[in-house]
Amino acid sequence: MIRDLNSESDIHDIFELSRSKPVLILKHSTRCGISARAYQEFRNHLNDHREDDLAVYTRVLVVEQRDLSHRLGELLGVPHQSPQLIVVCNGKAVRHMSHFAISSESIQDALRETEKTNAT
Repeated sequence: MIRDLNSESDIHDIFELSRSKPVLILKHSTRCGISARAYQEFRNHLNDHREDDLAVYTRVLVVEQRDLSHRLGELLGVPHQSPQLIVVCNGKAVRHMSHFAISSESIQDALRETEKTNAT
């Protein structure tokens, strides 16, 4: 399931969740073809790894939730791009990628890398 972020309270909730497992945040534009492709990759990854329950999948709509999207970037210290995928662990951005770098495979790689880092 993909959870939409609609308020600053939602951001704080996912930061808390990120203390127990990685949170994937997709900054998504409903007006951009590249973003539509990235969103499909995000959904493909979720569908392919649903049983793993390794991460929390979230989305912020950058046009409809512009202020929230910018606030998220400020809190995480990640310059805004769209589409953009941000991996959050322990309330901090540990990895981010944008545009064509977002694929089901790159998401899986980011999660593996995060798992290794948190295991040490």
